[in-house]
Amino acid sequence: MRTLGMAVFKQQKVEDFYEIGEELGSGQFAIVKRCKEKSTGVEYAAKFIKKRQSRASRRGVRRDDIEREVDILLEGDTRGKREKGC
Repeated sequence: MRTLGMAVFKQQKVEDFYEIGEELGSGQFAIVKRCKEKSTGVEYAAKFIKKRQSRASRRGVRRDDIEREVDILLEGDTRGKREKGC
């Protein structure tokens, strides 16, 4: 497990913790799907990013770019909570 700021990168399968639902949207390197946390029933939109398989590969996203995206998403989540008074 690796921590970057507030983000924690786990080696477990996301399907162990969430029910993965329908696709909500997609782009060149990511798909957004509806997810429900198994333990609480809380629903989320989850962004699944295609990771590069090797350093030489031109397909997918590099690890450092994924880490930067996670930081941006977490910052937006925190900002949204502040605006709602949480």
